Amino acid sequence: TGFRMMLFDTDPWFSSSGEVRSFITYDFVSPSNAITANFLVGSNNFIVTSGNARTAVLAGADLTVNLCDWLQTKVSYDFEYRSGYRNSSGSVKLIVLL
Repeated sequence: TGFRMMLFDTDPWFSSSGEVRSFITYDFVSPSNAITANFLVGSNNFIVTSGNARTAVLAGADLTVNLCDWLQTKVSYDFEYRSGYRNSSGSVKLIVLL
C-alpha cells in the first residue's frame, strides 16, 4: 500500500514538476538466504543462513525541471528501511526530448 503525490509548477520561466511518494511493503516470497563457503587449504565448509525482514518502508522524491523545450533535468532520491537494513539512493539525469 502507498501514497504518491504529484506537484506541478506552470511558471513560464521555471517550469517544473515534483513527486513525493511513500510505501509500506510486505514480501510474501522472501526465503532465507543461504551461503555455503569452502576453503582450499585444509578447512571445512560452513553455511551462513539469514533472512531479511519482510516488512519495509519506502520513501522518495523526484524533481523534474524543464530547461528548454527539448531538455530536462531530473533529481531523484529514494530511501528504504527494513529492520536492521537501510538503503539510500539518489540520481541526477539529463533528459533530451526528441
